[in-house]
Amino acid sequence: MLLHVPTLVVVLIGVCLLSGAAIMLRWARSGRSDYLLCWSLALLAAGVVFSLLMLRGTAPDWLTIAIANALALVALGLTWNGIRLFDRRRPFWALPLVLPALWLASCTVPEIYGSFANRSLVASFLVAVASLALGYQVWFGRSDYLAARWPLAALCLVHATVSILRIGYILWHGSAGVEGTDLFTSLGLLELIFVLFALMIFGLGLTQQRTEGVLRRLASEDGLTGLLNRTAFIEQSEAMIRQAGREHANVGLILCDLDRFKSINDHYGHAAGDQVLVAFADIVRGALRSDDLVCRLGGEEFAALLIGVDDTVAIRIAERMRADLSRARIMFEEVRLSATVSIGFASAPGERADLASLMARADSALYKAKRSGRDLVQPAA
Repeated sequence: MLLHVPTLVVVLIGVCLLSGAAIMLRWARSGRSDYLLCWSLALLAAGVVFSLLMLRGTAPDWLTIAIANALALVALGLTWNGIRLFDRRRPFWALPLVLPALWLASCTVPEIYGSFANRSLVASFLVAVASLALGYQVWFGRSDYLAARWPLAALCLVHATVSILRIGYILWHGSAGVEGTDLFTSLGLLELIFVLFALMIFGLGLTQQRTEGVLRRLASEDGLTGLLNRTAFIEQSEAMIRQAGREHANVGLILCDLDRFKSINDHYGHAAGDQVLVAFADIVRGALRSDDLVCRLGGEEFAALLIGVDDTVAIRIAERMRADLSRARIMFEEVRLSATVSIGFASAPGERADLASLMARADSALYKAKRSGRDLVQPAA
């Protein structure tokens, strides 16, 4: 049983126009998400393409063949640029312009334009190139760990593969095997319906996953320093300590408190105090490894959790933090702000480590450093 081609085309028109309009509305509400504008224009262009296909036989061939296929390539190019914008890269208009230009140039060759099979060969090749470029662009930005990238890149590869198989089918069967074949056309349209649905779902999935990631980060970060906040630090520390217990790794906790911080706020204002906090946060980041946890506990208090580091190395790291802050040039309104920090350190074997106990011991060591004159690193007993 053959599929009814006009019905499939109507479905494609509805999918493209409704999806394009919905994404356009989302773009209008989101303000600066220009990648949504590219995707909506791509879907609307695809809707126009399939509308022109419905007019084949009644409208001029140059409109329903040459312009329609050129618009289809423009739509793929817009989708590609949308991915670039999503990845915060500059749009690059060569692909959306060059491929349609190549198609239109091929339409000026009578041997190509006059043959359905030859037109299909050229169009399928250009679609395969555009799909592979789109898939590569999706894959290129995978370092952000958005799960929807994997099926979206695979989908682009599938679409390119289908186009390549279509080329092989045409070359194998020749013109007589494809011209006027309803099954050949309807299967191609079915594949397009699947691709467009999936592109829309996974494309919007990318935006949703990025939004959720931003919200999670905002919920776990200190707004001033960009370090973890207290709640996130405690949650992640407990998980890391459990893992350290399984691996029999040493656990160290560094607790920091800026000395006489209130006097900086009182003398220079809270903006100056914020400058000192940000500067110390940068110093702590520079002293630690990328997989160490560091947070602003609140006010002028900071904490860092180190896994698999012996006490000598951990104390050396804490001493580096103290020394770097004492000699740091922290400028506020042409005034150099002087600041020091007192640090307490506690450690335990992973299998016996407990965050609450480490915090209590490090806190006792910290206050011993305060009582001993400040600007010191004090290990716990």
